[in-house]
Amino acid sequence: MGRRQVGGDRAGAHVAAATIADGELARYELAPQEAGKEREEDVTMRSAHQSSLTHLGYDPGPVDGVVTQRTAEAISQYQYTNRLPVDGQPSPGLLDHMIRHGG
Repeated sequence: MGRRQVGGDRAGAHVAAATIADGELARYELAPQEAGKEREEDVTMRSAHQSSLTHLGYDPGPVDGVVTQRTAEAISQYQYTNRLPVDGQPSPGLLDHMIRHGG
């Protein structure tokens, strides 16, 4: 019997991988809080960018952790004004720069 990889969500847990071999099923699951941990951290970081931009007088839109066109434009404006490389993307270094400059 062959082997195949299976993945997806099951009963509230994220199934990272499952292997079917000779009728045996082995699952490698992450608890829901572990599966969503990275996403929560990303949302928190993006929200911090939006909050800092707002404090610095830019308009990134709502502080919700979602990078919209408005957020990217506010980031680009901040980067341009502060003579940073302009890419319109949030990053840990950019957040640090904004915080050090009052954001």
